[in-house]
Amino acid sequence: MNDRVKVGADEWLSVQAGGPDLITDGLRGCVAVGLAGGGRIALSHVYSACNDETRWQAYEKQLNAAFDASALGPPGKIKAVIVDVDDTGKFLPQRLARWLQDKGVERIDLRVDEGCRVLGSPGGSGAHYLLKDDDLAADYDRGYQTSADGRDGVNQALLSEHGGAATKIFADVALPSPSASDGPLLTQPGHPHGDLYRSILQRIGEMEDQGMLKDRRPWQEQVAAELTRGCVAAQIYDSIDAVGYGRGEREDELFVFKGPQESSYTGVGVDIFKTDAQSLANASRDTLDAPPPGLGQPAQQQKSQTQ
Repeated sequence: MNDRVKVGADEWLSVQAGGPDLITDGLRGCVAVGLAGGGRIALSHVYSACNDETRWQAYEKQLNAAFDASALGPPGKIKAVIVDVDDTGKFLPQRLARWLQDKGVERIDLRVDEGCRVLGSPGGSGAHYLLKDDDLAADYDRGYQTSADGRDGVNQALLSEHGGAATKIFADVALPSPSASDGPLLTQPGHPHGDLYRSILQRIGEMEDQGMLKDRRPWQEQVAAELTRGCVAAQIYDSIDAVGYGRGEREDELFVFKGPQESSYTGVGVDIFKTDAQSLANASRDTLDAPPPGLGQPAQQQKSQTQ
């Protein structure tokens, strides 16, 4: 197991080079800033809410304080990488680059990816970052620590009131199977809402932009299970037609649609970061006693009740 500490949204961590690597991912609108200098490394995950000059003013003070506290040495010797999920010239990565330039940082790479790792030897030599596409994807899913673990030598700064430790999406141990008294999982034959679960899981796999769920089958299963729980609670018992991410502050939520148009929005959604390694077992148990398939309401009635 590699020695890693994961950085959460609007969180800035710094540590002595040669200690744990710093990692972050999920850069759908957010931007990572990795720094190496003075025998230290730092990594921040600046939230997508900082998307214009007015909002930047609310971040700059905290960014300046975190930069200074990281003790990275002379700015002219700092190496920096700014990682965004695309290269469309959006406000935030460009503004962060200008902010670093104003501080005297000269070596700044702007790269495209959904995550990165910052690392360094005690002497500060060698590569100081890896993009997630060039890294081990599994390292970003499990086996890491967060600032909530209280790791010695890892210094934290928060960039807004929403900042905090990264979420541990998967447990570091295998998901225990439910006992016989719990009944079957949604993934197993015999669960009355297994067809609905499989319909949702299929639609997640068919999404044009899966975001952080891409190539993460276990996480997709947890999200599908929670959406199944929500559908059953909303008396949607048959298959669904589509899933899609929310917008703005709800961009981390996945919603269910009954029909091909946005007007078919059902109101059933789940924050993908609030699923965990127990979601499948818990949702399977909670939906066992729900009414069986075939008793769902017509789609038009479902829509009118959720508007």
